[in-house]
Amino acid sequence: TPSTIPRLDSEKPTPFKMVDVTIGSHWTMILENNCDFYHAYLHRKFKPFTWPELQWVQREGDAVHVHYRTDMGRGQLAAAFTPGGGGLQNMHLWYDYPYQRSNLVHQYLHWCFFLPISSTKTRTFYVFLWGSITVAGVSLPN
Repeated sequence: TPSTIPRLDSEKPTPFKMVDVTIGSHWTMILENNCDFYHAYLHRKFKPFTWPELQWVQREGDAVHVHYRTDMGRGQLAAAFTPGGGGLQNMHLWYDYPYQRSNLVHQYLHWCFFLPISSTKTRTFYVFLWGSITVAGVSLPN
């Protein structure tokens, strides 16, 4: 388990956004929600991903890796930031205590840290990292 986020611990860090949110749920339910893409119907209004297909699951030491092939480019937000809303099909998720992470085509990543407060409340810290972003055909600087 790394003690730093590699893309942030460099001379030219990757752009990022941190989100600190307390969720009324046990931390394991948040972890499951972050890693299980078969609940797309719960997010049907915004369609952040559609038609998920589990490709493989692998345990590596204490880490669990999950890989989905899914369409992440059809939602309004994804379509606005990707040329033609495409190219976002391969999602790699993993849990490696104390982090839950995702990697979407080596360009969009997130790290999640859990701080359990009680059996029904968890403070979560998300760090979202991204590569180049294109809006309406224009590349935005990092």
